[in-house]
Amino acid sequence: MRNDTVGLAMCYFDRFLSAVPVDKAEVQLVAVACVLVAAKFGERRMPALADLEFVCQGKYNADDIRRAECDVIKKLNWQLHAVTPHMFCAHFLRAAVHQPARAAIVFRHAEFFVDLSFYGAQRGRAARTPRPRIRRSRARAA
Repeated sequence: MRNDTVGLAMCYFDRFLSAVPVDKAEVQLVAVACVLVAAKFGERRMPALADLEFVCQGKYNADDIRRAECDVIKKLNWQLHAVTPHMFCAHFLRAAVHQPARAAIVFRHAEFFVDLSFYGAQRGRAARTPRPRIRRSRARAA
């Protein structure tokens, strides 16, 4: 799954939780439904429902996931287009960097920083990233 799809799923999850109080036991179901919606919107191949059931360790079946998917879409009022940090970086770099080879390199570094700051901080990954790697990435990005 692409990083921007994960970001889109997180955006849907955040918007859904802001609109609807969710029981603690149902949070995983909502998260899986958000991943499914984001994958349908942003991936060429969506994950199979059997794979999502496996991720839930059998706690939810395919019908539960489909129902939750419909609930998420309805609560988001079918407003599924959202700008993620990856989309912003790609758009900005297309406008700012006119050499395709250089743009690809700059995008990789920008994507690393987006992952580190946006996703890594939420998963605690930022604390485990070695400082020399961060320094090298900063130097390359500059």
